[in-house]
Amino acid sequence: MWFEKTLRRISVGKRLAIASAALVLPMTILIAASAMVLQQQESELHKTIEASVDTLLPLTTLEYDLQRALTDELEAETGQSVPDYGGLTGSIDRLFFKLRSQTADPAMPSGAIRSAQQAWNTARPGIERLVEHVTPLRIVGAGAAAATARAELTRVLDEIDTARTHLAKAIKARAVAITTAQHKQLRRLVWAWVATLSAAAFILSIMIYSIVKPTRELGEAIRRLSRSDLSVRMDNHSRDELGTLATYLNAMTDRFANRKKCSRAKPLKTP
Repeated sequence: MWFEKTLRRISVGKRLAIASAALVLPMTILIAASAMVLQQQESELHKTIEASVDTLLPLTTLEYDLQRALTDELEAETGQSVPDYGGLTGSIDRLFFKLRSQTADPAMPSGAIRSAQQAWNTARPGIERLVEHVTPLRIVGAGAAAATARAELTRVLDEIDTARTHLAKAIKARAVAITTAQHKQLRRLVWAWVATLSAAAFILSIMIYSIVKPTRELGEAIRRLSRSDLSVRMDNHSRDELGTLATYLNAMTDRFANRKKCSRAKPLKTP
């Protein structure tokens, strides 16, 4: 075969070195690439978790505090501090501004963000009015003011729950998009492993074949020579060590053949 003749121009030692490099170098590169991909995916997972917490925490905290107010757990007599509704409202405003900005994550679906923004815009005026009525509802009593405050709280809680639900959907969609991208990365990495190992195995098999085939031919020639078959000849056109051995074997066979001819041509002495 043409590739065998081409390889036979290279010494056996160099061929073994090429075969080792064809196996070791791609493996080293793939191991380094795999480590980088896995490290990147782990970092992306941590970022996703942190982004999820940062996105949902302000709304969840505000919803919790308002729920406590609705169930009359904020009692002024206990000296318990009133939640910072204004601070939480500002944090949520900044959150939505960040989600709408140009630096927002493209994996976050804009439709869910807009729905959450609309729900928050509806709830925000009610929260601003509730800031003025931080007196516990239990103290207010069962009058019209208490009923109005409770109705306002209930409506605000519903809107906040709606906003939180839409944000949770956006976060879930982002997580799905990131997971899908990571799965594609892993599939490409697996195919890279398969392709590289297949190519390395092919090159290695060619190298081994270029050594094993002439070695077997050389062994067969020696076996025939041991049976006094002086017609055996080896192809010695290659430049490697096996080609040199083939040349020596042909020369030795020629000498044996010449000696045999000479011994046959020499006349027998008569007594």
